[in-house]
Amino acid sequence: MENVVVVVASFANEADLARFCFYIDFETRPDFEDEVPEHEQPLFALCEELSMPYEKISQGLQIQYDFLNMPEPNEQLAAMGALATALNAKAFACTWRDEYDVGAGILKAGAYEPVAGEPTDNQDKNIAKRLKKQSLDEVAAYLIEQQLKNS
Repeated sequence: MENVVVVVASFANEADLARFCFYIDFETRPDFEDEVPEHEQPLFALCEELSMPYEKISQGLQIQYDFLNMPEPNEQLAAMGALATALNAKAFACTWRDEYDVGAGILKAGAYEPVAGEPTDNQDKNIAKRLKKQSLDEVAAYLIEQQLKNS
């Protein structure tokens, strides 16, 4: 199924941002568990099956990755959310669009939670409206802004 996914994460320091990028960037992502320190092997397990991003946009301590045709997006987004949580992200948001639906997710209490679109039952109507009117990038930026404001 064809889809477009935007993932944005914000960090408090360069070291955590760099580790997040290390695990997401295809060029630096380790191929084998023994390529990472023992204490980071759970992080490697999260990222082992992630799709390759086609674009990366950095701005200070915030990073945006864009993906095309991500298989099993809910599983992959949950893994990226867990990685962001493990690396002390201040905020994490994703937006996606496929031929049938649009959706969004954030970190809530340290876990990835869909907030609009499938598979969530408790849609945030404000976010659902934004997804219909704005680009995926704009909605993801809005979600990050709201999380940073509330933290």
